[in-house]
Amino acid sequence: VVTIPMPGLADMVEAGEMSGNLERVLKISARQMQRDHDLRAKVRGAMIYPTIVVGALILIGVLMMIYVVPTLTQTFSELGVNLPLSTRLIIAASNFLLAYYLYLAGFALIIAPVVLRLLRTRVGRQAFDTVILRVPAFGSLVRELNSARLARTLSSLVSAGIPIIRSLEVTASVLGNVHFRDS
Repeated sequence: VVTIPMPGLADMVEAGEMSGNLERVLKISARQMQRDHDLRAKVRGAMIYPTIVVGALILIGVLMMIYVVPTLTQTFSELGVNLPLSTRLIIAASNFLLAYYLYLAGFALIIAPVVLRLLRTRVGRQAFDTVILRVPAFGSLVRELNSARLARTLSSLVSAGIPIIRSLEVTASVLGNVHFRDS
């Protein structure tokens, strides 16, 4: 059994065989796969730095809640000053984290598979894709990525002689965002 690496490749090869343009179709397919690979590599490269920064911020925040805030809380209580609401909320969150960290870790281990399973459903995926499109940094990146895939895949399929309706069906399967796929 041979796995076809690009959706629609079988249709393109079949159209190339029927029209006698198999060599041209294979060149178009190779160029499309290379462009798609390059685009994925660029997106992955662009996402590494923000992912590391967000992870570091979360880790620093948790460490501050565990080590720094309790020390400051002790200092504030010794001074006997009246604290603003925002400071009292941070102290309460720190106390909650310290008191229930095992429960929070267990909850995270239980909820993670549930969320992953929910993302595999149509409704869950639709909700996730809606949120992603609205996130300022990621939304525009997702739109550009899906638009580029749409244009490249549709162009390759149509130029290979695949009928436009079939080309649109295949192109929809390539797109990662549910809203782009539905459109």
